[in-house]
Amino acid sequence: MPRAALHNVRILDLTRVWAGPLGTRIFGDFGADVIKVSLPGVVHSAIDRKLNRNKSNIGLRLDTEEGRNILLQLACVSDVVVENFRPRVMPNLGISYDDLRRENPSIIFCSMPGFGSEGPYSNYPALGNTTESIAGLHSLLGYENGNLLPTGMSLADPFSAINQVAAVMSALIHRRLSGEGQFIDLALAEGTVCMLGEYFVAN
Repeated sequence: MPRAALHNVRILDLTRVWAGPLGTRIFGDFGADVIKVSLPGVVHSAIDRKLNRNKSNIGLRLDTEEGRNILLQLACVSDVVVENFRPRVMPNLGISYDDLRRENPSIIFCSMPGFGSEGPYSNYPALGNTTESIAGLHSLLGYENGNLLPTGMSLADPFSAINQVAAVMSALIHRRLSGEGQFIDLALAEGTVCMLGEYFVAN
């Protein structure tokens, strides 16, 4: 059989919940070697298995020296790292973009915090439904003079998954031309703002 389009791309997937794993799953579906990094002993739900198809899996305690060293070794032979922790988590573990870039100068690091890496909300935890609200999506739903309504399906998550794929693919093309890696700050809330007009025009 012919090789898949992304057979020569390796991605370290440190993401959780929906937005991050869905984006990295798309890379896996197109043939990328996606290595899912999970806590050892975690029992995955049916949704987790769905979002993590076409991925390898390794259990690492990133808060230990051994786990951190293994991740750094994997980063040396990988093209992309994707994570969606709060901004302080990766630096506290000693595996920030700067830490990984010292090991692999061409690494592409995609961070997907709810509210970005900087600013007054940056270290607040977030899920798709909370970032939808901050982005203003709920104010566009419901009836006139009625209460604001959530989407019921956390559209911020699939929006951000699509944005992840587009941003990382652009970074891979840039690296092919320049040899340079880069840091991608992909906030769920900002990605939802960008998609609002397109979503409501289509619907």
